[in-house]
Amino acid sequence: MASGRDSSREQVERTRKKIVTTVIRILLGVVFVFSALVKLIDPLGLAFKIGDYLSPDALNVPFLSPMAENLSIALIALELILGLSLLLGRFKVFTLWTLFVLNGAFMLLTLYTAVTGAVSDCGCFGDALPMGAWESFAKNVVICVMIVVLILWQRFIKPVAGFRTSMSVVALAFAVVYGMSYYALHNEPLIDFRPYKVGVNIKEAMCVPEDAQLPVYENRWVYEIDGERHTFKDEDEPWNMREASFVSRESVLVKEGFRPAIENFMVMDVYGGDMTDSLLVEKDIYLVLCYDYDEVDDRTWENVKNWAEGKTSPVWIVSNSSSERFSQVGLELPVMYADPVMIKTIARSRPAVVHLQEGTIISKESIK
Repeated sequence: MASGRDSSREQVERTRKKIVTTVIRILLGVVFVFSALVKLIDPLGLAFKIGDYLSPDALNVPFLSPMAENLSIALIALELILGLSLLLGRFKVFTLWTLFVLNGAFMLLTLYTAVTGAVSDCGCFGDALPMGAWESFAKNVVICVMIVVLILWQRFIKPVAGFRTSMSVVALAFAVVYGMSYYALHNEPLIDFRPYKVGVNIKEAMCVPEDAQLPVYENRWVYEIDGERHTFKDEDEPWNMREASFVSRESVLVKEGFRPAIENFMVMDVYGGDMTDSLLVEKDIYLVLCYDYDEVDDRTWENVKNWAEGKTSPVWIVSNSSSERFSQVGLELPVMYADPVMIKTIARSRPAVVHLQEGTIISKESIK
């Protein structure tokens, strides 16, 4: 009699573990597939975020920055394949241990950036779902616990598709990632999650209600003293230290508040004059945005020149490069200056054309 009760309890416990394992497997699979797909829409956005992590202000391995785009595509492919493998219940040893190592690395990375404030947005779900460093760290802790549960109870993971079918899905995932990445690296994203999407009026998106509680920021100054880098606040006045040499400055959010959809949009002329208001009242204007002059070849600039000659509305170049460089390739257009981060946020293409009408974004396209 007792043996029967023990067997019954064991069966109930086994069923419970099987249900928990299945739920976690499907949930994690959906999360990783979703994470991969939203980043696949805009792999350059992930590449920029990887560049932030590799910068001197974060991990300080800038020599890896040229690999950011390749790392972005590889990470997207890996996430998608691991997510699909979880959903299929196949390749469980490789999938679970790879996820454990990968998520463990991300957990340590987000903890480091959360403590140091080196990177504010982790980029885990691209621009579709922005997450702060602490939020991302908490998410990685939860995911790590779920992965450990799957590793311990992996005997309950059963394949839901045959081996050939699973291999076909993995091969298709590879093809989709590299096909869509090629398109996305040469065009604007198919779905735009950024604040500068088509239809947005920039001036309206910058408005702040009079009664709004504004966020509070604090400057973090990095100065080098005797070969070592130190971080200071405004009240420390590091600029008055004779032995200190300036390295960088970052504005860090210390108190949440109302934040407009678009912040810090500014365009200046060659003399440093603010041209933002003049730009946003133009009835019809085209902006040729270029955040990295050296990544655009002369043939493309020739195409831009031919395109601009057919326009009756004003055409401005917005870049962080000198006007002389554009003159060298025959582009005699007004050159305005803007922060490269702002330019990269507005458009991904190199170069990109943004059509504005009284501050409203009518279209965004690439010129090749």
